Amino acid sequence: MIQVPQLLDFDSKRLIWKICVKKFIKKNLKDQGDFEIDLQVRRNHVFGDSFETLKHIQLDSWKQKFSIEFHDEEGVDEGGLSKEWYELLSRGIFDPNYALFLQSAKGSTYYPNPSSIIHEKEEMIQLFRFVGRFIGKAIIEGQLLDCYFVKALYKIMLGDTLVLQDLEDYDE
Repeated sequence: MIQVPQLLDFDSKRLIWKICVKKFIKKNLKDQGDFEIDLQVRRNHVFGDSFETLKHIQLDSWKQKFSIEFHDEEGVDEGGLSKEWYELLSRGIFDPNYALFLQSAKGSTYYPNPSSIIHEKEEMIQLFRFVGRFIGKAIIEGQLLDCYFVKALYKIMLGDTLVLQDLEDYDE
């Protein structure tokens, strides 16, 4: 698929991703150990607190279970708090204060903000790496996220060839 990207259209690649790659990833996570990473975040600062806690965590540790606790709230994470964390963090990714993404003209998709260079270069790289790892973890764990990117970004991630129409601002 990577060597001959024009062989399949975008929708076929997306279907292959859902069926094959998720199974491969889950199969390779079996031997990662049984420890959990405890995250305590403030509800109004989920993105910032999560970023500060996880930015130094090695990639392999992202494969572990995260146990979520909201600061000054009682609750045991048996799935509900994690689901809420995914929802809140996926919204936080697009907070204009972080300047990571911009909305398309139609408003339902996002693309990387070329002005994200307002951050220090190392911090900007860390922020985008964090977002990528978070989205990858959500995919592996089957979590739905409140974020949609422009089709061109998906095609770039899949190594597909862009055509002019992909760069137009449209929503399907």
